[in-house]
Amino acid sequence: MLCIYCSEREAHAREHPLPQSLGGFLNYEPLRGRICQSCNEEISKVELEFARLSPEAVLRNTTWVKRGGKKKSGPSPFKPQNIGGKHLSFYARDPESGYVLLWQPDELPGNVKPLSQFVIVDERGEQIGLVPIPTSINTGRELARLFKEHKVKFPIAKVYLEAAPGDEDRIKDMLSDWERTVELTKGEPGPVPGPQLFKGEVTLAYFRALAKIGFHYLLTHVSAIVGNEPEFRAVREFILHGTGDLGGFSNASIRCQTRTVPLVTY
Repeated sequence: MLCIYCSEREAHAREHPLPQSLGGFLNYEPLRGRICQSCNEEISKVELEFARLSPEAVLRNTTWVKRGGKKKSGPSPFKPQNIGGKHLSFYARDPESGYVLLWQPDELPGNVKPLSQFVIVDERGEQIGLVPIPTSINTGRELARLFKEHKVKFPIAKVYLEAAPGDEDRIKDMLSDWERTVELTKGEPGPVPGPQLFKGEVTLAYFRALAKIGFHYLLTHVSAIVGNEPEFRAVREFILHGTGDLGGFSNASIRCQTRTVPLVTY
């Protein structure tokens, strides 16, 4: 049989409808005899963002999905990657302080740890802002510029300062440049607090990967469908080239929320 995408080469490739980056699946069946190796390699590129920079990638990191019995590897979805998208942010309410904080995966399975960050609080004790502290800054001047970038207005009624594990000295040094003392809470790794909120952006590659997963999974389990039918031309063009009538995929930015959770607005 010829490849359902190019209609030129023999379909000898073994394709994984569900990306291997998500881990192993019970009774998993690959898609056989529908795609040539060249098109398979081209299609696999669109899964890069799905595997590294997507809501699914966040869940994979926070739940510590393993592959082949080994620790997960590869870039973190919480840091910008040179794959066309922006970093993802993982928010959850801190069970200790009650504030909504930014989190990142810990080295231990199933654990997360807070990023270094300032929580801005108003006169009523309500959280009105959040200023994450990048690891790239080290001086009080850079810290002041950071507050300006986040449009924090002074004077501030109150701030809550959380330091990532091992980052306390850097934060204290920056504050000493201000000649200010702020009570610092040392962040500790622990279980994933819930509920969670994920924010970020993905590109068209993410939606192409979703279309590929659904289409190839269908072909794997419905033998009556070959995949080269004219009715599927649009989805094949979208998966392989990112072209065609995108319909609901036209907005290539996404805000993902695992479940409803009341969060402060800022």
